[in-house]
Amino acid sequence: MNLDTDDPVGARNRAIVFGLVTLVVLGIVIGLSVGILGSRAVDSTGIDDVRAPNNPGGPTDDPIEDFTAGPTPTEDTFEPSEPTTPSAPVTRTGPASCW
Repeated sequence: MNLDTDDPVGARNRAIVFGLVTLVVLGIVIGLSVGILGSRAVDSTGIDDVRAPNNPGGPTDDPIEDFTAGPTPTEDTFEPSEPTTPSAPVTRTGPASCW
């Protein structure tokens, strides 16, 4: 890669490398800033200090023990309704382009 300052191609290559390095550094700085500020916001609001109450006889920490299934249907409970027929024929009014 030509990075010579006297050559126009080298000067362009140096500008490209400088731009890419600048973008990487800015991304790191912005990412760290947002992460630190978000962490401080969670700490200051006390969100991370909230604990679930111990509930005897309630849900446990084991998700498999806590799982309870509902009743299993033994037969098809779908009951189709009777087809409805209009009592009077439908008449359309207005221009034909609207239907």
